Amino acid sequence: MEEIKWTKEQLEVIEDRGNNLLVSASAGSGKTFTMTKRIVDLIVNEKVPISNFLIVTFTKTSAEDMKKKIISKLSECEQTDYVLEQIDAVASSDISDLHSFYSRLVSTYFYEVQLDPNYHIIDELESSYLK
Repeated sequence: MEEIKWTKEQLEVIEDRGNNLLVSASAGSGKTFTMTKRIVDLIVNEKVPISNFLIVTFTKTSAEDMKKKIISKLSECEQTDYVLEQIDAVASSDISDLHSFYSRLVSTYFYEVQLDPNYHIIDELESSYLK
């Protein structure tokens, strides 16, 4: 198996153990690969459950890709009860795109932002009509 050569910046992301982390880089730079490595390391080596993570991406596709990659990498680990529980928990974890995250936030705390709990996000057709 080929050994991965991490860049200095990627290693910082993987090894940093601060509380919060924002990773911003251009397309194709290895963000998902690097973040997956960091997340799986934290889950497996430091026993941080996937339910403790908030992972927000720009697109639904990226969020789904992240989930698949985390499951794939966890599946390569020793299959302890803990790891199997984490694999199962990925589906219901807080890995989503920005719109889904904000929608969930507003739906939960609609009373704080003084919105009708029956709000909905308009689609492109409604948006065009209103413009």
